[in-house]
Amino acid sequence: MQKIKSVLLVDDDPASNYLAQLLFKRLAMVEHLSVAANGKEALDYVMEHLEQSSFPELILLDINMPLMDGFEFIEQFQRLPFYSRSRVVLLSSSVSFKDKEKAAHFQLAEFINKPLTREKLAKIIQN
Repeated sequence: MQKIKSVLLVDDDPASNYLAQLLFKRLAMVEHLSVAANGKEALDYVMEHLEQSSFPELILLDINMPLMDGFEFIEQFQRLPFYSRSRVVLLSSSVSFKDKEKAAHFQLAEFINKPLTREKLAKIIQN
């Protein structure tokens, strides 16, 4: 599987984060993996790492989070001039048609359902 320089996992669920981190570690495919518990933390992270090698190539983003949800993050992130440097994938447990419809209005690499698996990760990386 192709190696990714930096991934930002944005999710407020510790169990989901743990499982995703474990998967990345087992596959040894990421040089730098960071976690943010909500969209605000994620925005702060990308701003702080803008000129660093840890700027995320891939952002795996949950929808339902406190402070700033996934859609609010995308709205703000896509206004920034450097947003195209990252691929954003919604990784959510939501099966709501409204969420999928809303996601279609954003420039996203993909919308996938949790949990993150080796197969889903391979599909994300291949696209």
